[in-house]
Amino acid sequence: MKNANENKIRKGGLVRLNEVAVAQANRLVEYSNETPAIWGKSKFTMADRYAYAADIKKQIEEAKAAGEDAWHITMRDDGESRLPPTSTSVRIFPGRVYQVLRARCVGSWNYRQHSGQCLVLDVKTGREVYIPRDYVEAV
Repeated sequence: MKNANENKIRKGGLVRLNEVAVAQANRLVEYSNETPAIWGKSKFTMADRYAYAADIKKQIEEAKAAGEDAWHITMRDDGESRLPPTSTSVRIFPGRVYQVLRARCVGSWNYRQHSGQCLVLDVKTGREVYIPRDYVEAV
């Protein structure tokens, strides 16, 4: 007899993308040459922040060297300063297995909360990635 708890998503368990997610991944790359994947969200790390700040600094220097005003790089059209991103997109591939860090959680990115998420560890990149629980199944 099969254990009823065997197919539940639990902390420390392994998950992969289910059929719905694989179909979505295939639709996203239907007319391109890319590998099928869905997009998950990962929080900005310190390395991401340093890279973002260096990119902004480079853009400002290039604008000044070209004789342009750098205001549009650091400010929005309404005069407010541009806020740095709070997350980055990470590709989740159908053929891989991911370790569950939190089975049920609410992700917080883009200055708002997103319920119905599962926090997984991508062992290839070392990133903690939020993906919708509807897209994963226990291995």
